[in-house]
Amino acid sequence: MSVDISALATSVVAVLTPYLVKGAGKFAEEFGKDAYEKTGALLAALRRRLAGKPKGEQTLANCEAAPTPENQTALAQVVEGELVAEPDGAAFATEIAPLVEALTPLLRAAATTAGGQFVISAETVGAVGPHAQATIHITERSRRRKRRKE
Repeated sequence: MSVDISALATSVVAVLTPYLVKGAGKFAEEFGKDAYEKTGALLAALRRRLAGKPKGEQTLANCEAAPTPENQTALAQVVEGELVAEPDGAAFATEIAPLVEALTPLLRAAATTAGGQFVISAETVGAVGPHAQATIHITERSRRRKRRKE
């Protein structure tokens, strides 16, 4: 069985992004307790993995402070590096893949019911254990103000 490491790294960042953008409290309100707990567990696993690694810690801190596309891409690269690191990258993948897999449908369902506030795209990209692995991208729609004609 193989895991698409790049897709898993991207998926980790994709499912963390709404949590980072909204903050824990607002995320729990919008996505529910189960998604909140699983996302918190995923973030905790990532923090444990990056502890004592200055570049990884700084990249995560940057993404937490400002989850811009650039910071998300940088974090996905760090996660990907950790997933292939010897000797325990595979163990890290085994730890986080089930969380990503569980979060994918929770975030998609919540975003769908959010009245079009989020844009979701997903694709199945490989397998993690006996389950399909999906990469999801969740972005918040920008709110535009309507101009009044005078």
